[in-house]
Amino acid sequence: MNIPAIIQDTREQLPYTFDHPTEIRTLKTGDYSIEGLENSVVVERKRHNEIVQCMTWGRDRFERELERSNSFRRFHLVIECSMKALIECLYEDWPNGTHPNSVRGTLIAWQNRYPALRVWTPGDRETAQVWVEHLLKKAWTDDIEGKV
Repeated sequence: MNIPAIIQDTREQLPYTFDHPTEIRTLKTGDYSIEGLENSVVVERKRHNEIVQCMTWGRDRFERELERSNSFRRFHLVIECSMKALIECLYEDWPNGTHPNSVRGTLIAWQNRYPALRVWTPGDRETAQVWVEHLLKKAWTDDIEGKV
C-alpha cells in the first residue's frame, strides 16, 4: 500500500523530520496532515510551555482553532512531554502563575467540548515525532480501508 506524503504547514516553526515523504503546504488548521485528508485529520504539535500559553493568555486564539476542529474527523493535539509532567507543572520554564488544577481542568474541558480532539503526551519530542507519523499513516490506511 502506497501512503501519500505527510503535509507540513508552512508556519510550523520546529518541524519534524519523518522517515516518509513530506511536503510543505499551508494547512488551514494544524501543523501536520496527510495528503488527501487535510480537511479531516490534522495534528497540532505543542511543547509543554506552548500548550500552557494556549490555556492562558493565548486561550481565545487556540479555542478558535479548536472550534474549527469540530469540522474534522480527528484533531490530534500532540504535546511534547509526559502527562505527569504537564499536569504537575514539573518544568523549570513553566509559565508563572499557572496552577496544575487549571491545566488539568482545561484539558478535560477541551476534550469534552471538542469531539474531534484527541490529546497525546508521548513524553518527549523524539517520541512525539514518531507518534505523529504513525497517527497520520494509520488515519490514511483506515480511511482507504473504510474503517472510519
